[in-house]
Amino acid sequence: MQHENSLNRAWDVQKAASAVGFDWPDISGALAKVHEEIAEVESALHEGNQEHTQEELGDLLFAMVNVARFLEQHPDLALHAATEKFEKRFAQVKTIIEAQGKQISQCSLAELDMVWDRVKAGNIDGKK
Repeated sequence: MQHENSLNRAWDVQKAASAVGFDWPDISGALAKVHEEIAEVESALHEGNQEHTQEELGDLLFAMVNVARFLEQHPDLALHAATEKFEKRFAQVKTIIEAQGKQISQCSLAELDMVWDRVKAGNIDGKK
C-alpha cells in the first residue's frame, strides 16, 4: 500500500487548523497531549488489540508532529537526522563487536547496550 508522506500531511493539516485558531496557546498543551497518547498506546498494547494499538500509535505520532510544529522543526527532517545518527552509531557498534572477534547476533542485549552507551558517549577507543 502506497502512502503519501504522512509527516508532511500531518504538518500541513495541523498548520491549517492552527491558522483558523484551533490550537493550544503554547507548546505545553501539545506536550501534555504526547504524554496522554503514550499512556493510550501502553493501554492498547496491554489489551493486545493490534488495530487499537495502531490507532493509538498514529495518534502519538500525530501529537509529536504537533510538538515539532510548535518548535518550528519539520518532523521529516528531524526523523531523517535521527535515523542517520542511529545508522552511524549502530555501524560503530557492529565494528567494535567485530573487532572483538564476535558476531553481533551472538551478543546479549546487555552487551550491545554497553557498547552502544560507549559509542553514544563518544568513547569508542575502549577506555570504558
